[in-house]
Amino acid sequence: MTVKNLITFGCSFTEGHEMGELGSWAYHLSKKLHVNLINRGKGGASNELILNNLIGEFELNSNHIKNDSFVIIQWSECLRQSVYFNNIENDLYSRWTQITPESIHPTNSVQHNENSEFKWLESHKKSFYPFFSSAEASLHKTYSNMILAKNYLENNNIPYLFFDGINDHRLININNLLYLKGSTPKNPNFKIELNHTDYFSLNQFYLINNKIISNIYDDKFYTELNMSMNEWLYEQNQKCISQHGHDTYTNGNGGHPNDLASSEWAKLLIDYLKKIYPKIFVKSNLI
Repeated sequence: MTVKNLITFGCSFTEGHEMGELGSWAYHLSKKLHVNLINRGKGGASNELILNNLIGEFELNSNHIKNDSFVIIQWSECLRQSVYFNNIENDLYSRWTQITPESIHPTNSVQHNENSEFKWLESHKKSFYPFFSSAEASLHKTYSNMILAKNYLENNNIPYLFFDGINDHRLININNLLYLKGSTPKNPNFKIELNHTDYFSLNQFYLINNKIISNIYDDKFYTELNMSMNEWLYEQNQKCISQHGHDTYTNGNGGHPNDLASSEWAKLLIDYLKKIYPKIFVKSNLI
């Protein structure tokens, strides 16, 4: 196979945040591979939105990108979820918003903004909170999105790689209780309330079990560092602060990966791509 396009999906880590393309690992990776970049990263994106963008991209452009493209998905944090709202103030803007438990907590004030999206969230957050505050339910939806993306790409013979951008979505066991790992060592873990007697029952639509998690996290899921990109970023910054007294990996990009961090993450991905796709990335002289 000859790769002409690198098509990427994710949240602000992929889009580049305030630095634009220079703050995007996808941009640096495409330059190192000498391929065309189609970057569909979107700041604040939920994993459901990432899945929808993936399917939409290929279904709308399948004639010219399916046969010569490589896909990389940077999964966002599972606590972000997509909600439809009636954007009556401006039809030019999206009718979908991304929410987190923190953004709709009854005691928190939604970010001040005159945009109808934020005003709508503020007025409805008390109703939303009971339905969108569960780490267990959020993780379940993210596993569903990952499985659907995996099946879609494999059924269409599109080579791909996944990695966790914000949270590592593999469960951790602490004193026989299961938790969703926090985005950095500084952030708290989220307890997963497993109150079911049969975790494999299809009647409960239950996907949180070791067999399914191991199927998701196969060799097409980048886990070489055993952490998310955000946790790696945090550790790199801690090293820089202890050695030089200042932040190096997020400086200039509002707490997000800057050009240095994005370039180094791209190198890590290249080393892994050479291992699992040698015919594409070694024999074809892309690397």
